Amino acid sequence: MKVFSGVVGGGVAALLFFSSPTFVEAQITTNYGERVGTTMTYSNIFEYTDSSPVFLYNTPIISGDSLIFNNMTFSALATNGGSKITDGQINFDIQSNGSIGQWIDEIQFKELGDTTLAGTGTSNTYSSAAIHVNLVIEAVDFSAFTDFSTQFWSTNVLFAEFTLPPPTSANWNGTLNIDLASYLADNGYAGEHVTEVSVASDNSLSAGSELGTSAFIAKKVEGLQVTAMSIPEPSTLCLLVLSGTLLLIGRFGRRS
Repeated sequence: MKVFSGVVGGGVAALLFFSSPTFVEAQITTNYGERVGTTMTYSNIFEYTDSSPVFLYNTPIISGDSLIFNNMTFSALATNGGSKITDGQINFDIQSNGSIGQWIDEIQFKELGDTTLAGTGTSNTYSSAAIHVNLVIEAVDFSAFTDFSTQFWSTNVLFAEFTLPPPTSANWNGTLNIDLASYLADNGYAGEHVTEVSVASDNSLSAGSELGTSAFIAKKVEGLQVTAMSIPEPSTLCLLVLSGTLLLIGRFGRRS
């Protein structure tokens, strides 16, 4: 069994992708509208799929600044020499709700699920979960961003991979952190912040089998969570620490 976590920042593991963030040929398109979080808004949430069942992600919810797909029907099953790839794409825009300090400095993708490999076989019986993310930075510090050499960003991450032998029944999870603040800094925009970004996230589950074996992999109920985060600048952190210190001093002063 292999389980992976991806942390991508500063362009080290990133490949520039010079096109729009739509990269799956899909038969079905579903519009989930908009979800307003505490400091971030997710809008134009579209699911694209050419797999069965028709809806893989289903309607998301918002919790804080996290967009959560908590009713997924996303799985792949292969038996007796067959193979299966289930692939679906979710596209959305993320915008800061408009206040200074509410930046999109980091975007985190979290996935979780389970898998079962059964029978007597070799590594040709397998299951895996992967993600491909494309980003287009639309605005920096609330102004349109048009630096073509920096605007586009792409990466692939393998979250989990399982093979026979032995027979396996296990949970899996993966995390991808996209550090946009470091990416801007490494491209000549130190001290500036992303405030709007378009995201295309292509998720795939794969399963392969041999004669007499089976492989199954699925995303669990809350199988995908996307969280846009702002990272306080040093001056803000110092102010928060100072405020906390003064608050503690005030409490102790009142007790004495």
